[in-house]
Amino acid sequence: MKKNIQVDSIRQYKKAPSWQIFFELEDDLSRVWQIPMHYLTKASDTLNKIIYKLKLDKIIPTKEKKQTHFAVLMNPDYHRLYLNKKNVACFIVDYWKKYDINLFNKNFKDFSIVYLASLEAITFLKNNGCSLNLQHLAFSIADKHLSLFHQIVEKDIDVIQIGRKNLLLDEMMLQYCKENPTVNYVHRIIEDGKNIYYSTKYGKIGELHTREALLTIMCRAKISIVSSPGLDGGDWKTGGLNPVTVRVLESAIAKCYMLGRFAHNEDYDYFGLKDLIFEVEDNYEHFKQVLENLLQKESFELGNQYEQFLQLHLNSVRAKQIQDDVDGLN
Repeated sequence: MKKNIQVDSIRQYKKAPSWQIFFELEDDLSRVWQIPMHYLTKASDTLNKIIYKLKLDKIIPTKEKKQTHFAVLMNPDYHRLYLNKKNVACFIVDYWKKYDINLFNKNFKDFSIVYLASLEAITFLKNNGCSLNLQHLAFSIADKHLSLFHQIVEKDIDVIQIGRKNLLLDEMMLQYCKENPTVNYVHRIIEDGKNIYYSTKYGKIGELHTREALLTIMCRAKISIVSSPGLDGGDWKTGGLNPVTVRVLESAIAKCYMLGRFAHNEDYDYFGLKDLIFEVEDNYEHFKQVLENLLQKESFELGNQYEQFLQLHLNSVRAKQIQDDVDGLN
């Protein structure tokens, strides 16, 4: 029997650009399940923070909600949105090894399902005594963006690296631009806490405030630099975990060749990246060789592969998975 699922959103008080792709997921879940969005308030969040900090949650009785609630949590700290609540299925975007597993078990013990974006993280947790109902919910992209994939856009940007930088790849790319000043490389520089984009050929572009702005500029790029977050100095944050990020999906929507460095783990295999990514070694000469081979391509040759890949990783596909998982709960 199909169960009702309520989509809870914190978009009324969380405005950071990093949340936008997950607000799109919420929108698609609401659309597919044909239910209105439920908006959580900042006042409730603040109150729960205080209750948890003062350890008053221990005296609050566990409450079972009438229907399953689905919520995106950027990291495990957001468990406080549902102190002592049952019938909650959450999607944790970032799980890194720095989190205490015993505390993780305690804070999420009443949740019906704890989804993680990374298979590698799930294996790590299970191997280290996690007793929760962990399920894999891979990153996906909004169905509406498929229209961008079918558009023909002039590729006037040679290479782009959106958002988080792989510092090694950025350094090698900047070196290549010094040797080849006509190459147009667009990348982010953080200035006064803001994400400002620059072109090595034309100078400052500015901020990309919306998903539409970000994807539009990516569609203009021939090559997108993508990478695992825990490589090349990134392990200080992830502890060595390397999920496949949403940048791969955005690059596919934009029909960019993908050049990068990835950990060959469960997530790499799940997404089939072997057939999609042009991987480079940690030396400049190999980077230069792969880059120049891609720059010389006159047309995009991976359209069919990308379209098949995207059809597997749309938000509507994840909506069906979540519904099936919730229906299967006792």
